[in-house]
Amino acid sequence: MQPNEFILSKKEHKRYLNALMRMPGTQLHKQLVLTRAMSAVIFVVIVALAFLVQLPGALQDPGRLQRLGSTTLVEIVLLAILAWFMPPWSLRRRQMRMEALNGIKGDRFKETSRVWVEDGFYIRQTGQAAANRLPLAGLQWARLGEGCGVVLQFENGMCDYVPVKAFHAGCPAPAWCRWLMEQADAARQQDLGEPVPPAVTGGEGQVCFTLDREELAALLAEMSSLVMRTGSYWRFLAPQLVALVLVLAMLIPLAFSEPLLAAVLGLMLALVVVMRLPPVQRALVRRQAKRPEMNRFLGTQSLTLTPQGVLVRRADGDSLIRYEMFRRVLAGKQGVYLVMRSGVQAHVIPNEAFADEDARQTFIRQAEDMIHS
Repeated sequence: MQPNEFILSKKEHKRYLNALMRMPGTQLHKQLVLTRAMSAVIFVVIVALAFLVQLPGALQDPGRLQRLGSTTLVEIVLLAILAWFMPPWSLRRRQMRMEALNGIKGDRFKETSRVWVEDGFYIRQTGQAAANRLPLAGLQWARLGEGCGVVLQFENGMCDYVPVKAFHAGCPAPAWCRWLMEQADAARQQDLGEPVPPAVTGGEGQVCFTLDREELAALLAEMSSLVMRTGSYWRFLAPQLVALVLVLAMLIPLAFSEPLLAAVLGLMLALVVVMRLPPVQRALVRRQAKRPEMNRFLGTQSLTLTPQGVLVRRADGDSLIRYEMFRRVLAGKQGVYLVMRSGVQAHVIPNEAFADEDARQTFIRQAEDMIHS
């Protein structure tokens, strides 16, 4: 049972992200629930403090007290709407922006993709890149999304999407989902052994290493520290910085008319700024490394520089990432980091993966040559 080849448009990709946010168990759904909860708490605190600040003066004037009650009610309704509808828009926009920064002028939305099942693996190929492979034994579910195609969730946290236009009379979407889950159940009864890498030629600069959770946390913390010193990181944060400046500009005139309210809002703004400080960000990254969804980055793995791209092999599958997706190579005290074009993501390689410093420097030069060529 084979879907047709398809081109995933930007519109279809937005539908896919919307479907992920509606499906319990996906990372985007977890982020959406958390973001909505945090937004609701922040808005409740703001409304409550604003109400309490104005209440003493309003108690002396019945008319002003009535206006305060009406204003507070309107604020509650408006902020409730914002707390519900703003997080999905913000998460979708952030995801699209991240992928746009990691891509090349949206070319991947013009390339033909196809998916198939072979030897117990779910395989997807887009354009001329080598096929990415995921063990079917790790497939958790395949579901029809609301208003879109089929969404697949793997136990390592990865998702995939096949749009409606890929299905046809001989391969309807519901039947393909059932068939895929049957193949996954059959694969779980077999020992597939090590995953077979995609067909590549002339690979060199291969490094093999094993990561545990503590090592991953240390490497991600150092990577975060190095990335924060680059201009691309601050360009990525530019929209947030502009928003902070605009809010600060609004607080200045408010400080003269409602100083207590301005102070409360200023404290909220200061909290947002503190959350972006490098030490806090590094602590958040270390905490993120302990989450279950980071398990896919643990264990034995290899990374190979090939003419087609960077081949990453892990126990849960392998993928080939084109060099256009990378921006630079950063070298730290604990490892080497292949930074993606977004400037805020990277593939980490511990120093233990290299035989000596000469091998490390050679790998860095080869990676830089491949990326910049």
